[in-house]
Amino acid sequence: MRLSTLGTNIVMAGLTFSASAPALSASCTTIESFWANGHACSGTMADATVRFQPSASITFGFDGGYLGSGDFYSSVIPNGADVNGNAAAFGGAASRASVSASSIRGSGIANVEASLDTGTLRLYGSITTTDERFPVNHGFSARTSMVDIVTFAIPKSIIDPKITISMVINGSIVGSGPSGSGSVHSTLQATSPNDRIIYPGSNAFQVSNGSGDFSRTLVTTFEPTAFATDVGDSWMLQVKVRAEFFAFGNPNYVFDFSNTARLGIDLTEGITYTSDSGLLLTAVPEPSSAVLLLAGLGVLVSRVVRRRN
Repeated sequence: MRLSTLGTNIVMAGLTFSASAPALSASCTTIESFWANGHACSGTMADATVRFQPSASITFGFDGGYLGSGDFYSSVIPNGADVNGNAAAFGGAASRASVSASSIRGSGIANVEASLDTGTLRLYGSITTTDERFPVNHGFSARTSMVDIVTFAIPKSIIDPKITISMVINGSIVGSGPSGSGSVHSTLQATSPNDRIIYPGSNAFQVSNGSGDFSRTLVTTFEPTAFATDVGDSWMLQVKVRAEFFAFGNPNYVFDFSNTARLGIDLTEGITYTSDSGLLLTAVPEPSSAVLLLAGLGVLVSRVVRRRN
């Protein structure tokens, strides 16, 4: 099939085509390169921030680490009417970042994790304060994502082959406050390695200023041979899988998505796959053990910073 390259977005048979997009690069070893390349490399990212209005004493605690090649950093950033404590990590296999804060105005925590071998993204955030006069000065933000290239082998003997990529989301937002809860957003994208082909599906979940329990499955299903390469007895198709979780929370709300989101790949019998990282969905531990995945492996960083104004 010959694809037109006119325009930046072309829709054909339910698929979206982009005329120009970056190809996947294996050069990312730091979170800066991950951001600079627009997430165009296999790996995981975790970024957490807690924000408080300055007081006589604010204590920030930082924790995090990564598996595989990567890096971790933390910082305290004065920002006019508030002070931000930030931790961020990039890991070729897994990453985790956590920030806690306490002051006379209250306390807060933001924690995010990503792991390719379990296919999981985890997010937790909470801000507690009695000072609701300036809610914009108290809050958290948290973001985590994972990206990998998956190569599928589809035997030509299979009639009507299908590939389904999904992510199951379960979590809750509880609390009350004058400014509403905030927002949580999750996406699942399946594209060609250069992003020119975007496979369709129900691939976004979002809650704005809501509360309660949430359960959602993001799904993209497609017939793989239309854009595959003929390799003899089989077709070969490369798909970039990108999953992301983002939230920002307001005072006196708890966002608990710590046992979600979980990636899954369902194939017509006979189809096989490998991943660029060599890790994607190679292990699926119980949720309780997955939370501890980084506890004894890779590079871990933990420190406390007390800021006085």
